[in-house]
Amino acid sequence: MDEFGSELLLALAKEVLDRIEYVHSKDFIYRDVSPKNFAFGKDLELKTGLKLHIIDFSLAKRYTYSKTKQHIAMRRKTGFKGLSPFASHRARQGFEQSRRDDLEAIGNMMMYIQYREMPMIFQWMDIKPGVEKLASPDLWLSQLPSAFMPYLKYAQSLRFEDKPDYNLAWELLRSAIIEANQFKFVIDWTIQTIVKEDDKAHVQQPETNENA
Repeated sequence: MDEFGSELLLALAKEVLDRIEYVHSKDFIYRDVSPKNFAFGKDLELKTGLKLHIIDFSLAKRYTYSKTKQHIAMRRKTGFKGLSPFASHRARQGFEQSRRDDLEAIGNMMMYIQYREMPMIFQWMDIKPGVEKLASPDLWLSQLPSAFMPYLKYAQSLRFEDKPDYNLAWELLRSAIIEANQFKFVIDWTIQTIVKEDDKAHVQQPETNENA
């Protein structure tokens, strides 16, 4: 992925995470994180510029009971019923999803966009209950690119009812994308530039006047 694409990936990752955080703030989980469900369009509030929009809520679900506002209970189904190839590790085992699963799916999607393919382990599209050895979190993570491990470990470490720390999630996701691109691009858009240590030797030093 070239430098321009890398900057776009950072921008996209932040926008996706912000949109999902907003969905969570309304007591819904999305459950279908996938590139096909996001599109850039006009900012409907400012009427100018572009903003990322979610365009399909067919699998969204409340994670709290509407009357009591209590978190739904975790249960296990007969298998993974979702449509997204980026679904979380637990969703593939048939567990009820919560906010943590949306965050993990974001990491999976960004990993796919970064590398243009998914690790071999993602070909197990439906990890049925009972296949615990193949589906163990440690084995799952060991098959993934190291750059994304801290972010995905954080998402998987959350308990079912936990509210994610979205700021921390962004820092981990941002670091994953930066590491995956080997520090070769401008970050924070206009604030700072990461320069590889071995590139510093090539920075031209100001000429000195030996007769001064």
